[in-house]
Amino acid sequence: MRLIKEYNLKNGLKLQLFDKTFRYFGDYFFIEIEAVFSIPFSFIENHVHENLKGCLNDRLIFKKYLSKKAVYETELEKEKALLIENFENTGLSYLKRDSFIEKFIKKEIEKIKKRKEIEELRRKLSEGEDAS
Repeated sequence: MRLIKEYNLKNGLKLQLFDKTFRYFGDYFFIEIEAVFSIPFSFIENHVHENLKGCLNDRLIFKKYLSKKAVYETELEKEKALLIENFENTGLSYLKRDSFIEKFIKKEIEKIKKRKEIEELRRKLSEGEDAS
């Protein structure tokens, strides 16, 4: 995994693009570029209920994958550049918004709540099975 580009977003986050491209058959490659940034807990804590704080790490990680299959070796760099350009023209403007951070945090907290509810249900079911 190789860092290929960084963006300092106006909402205070740093987005990094990593090249995870690999050969999968002969002269054909699977292009995979991972766009990733982490949101520190200082951005998160205003959105988190006290009982969920223990479920969070010190940051939330955002990942998005840009990919294309069956790219011939001689076309790799051109196709990577096109994927990145398309991402810059469409997705990057969304990630730059201040509202994106809040929406992402809320979505991740909902995932955590659901996971916690499922774990609690499993625990209760397990206890019920042990009693019988």
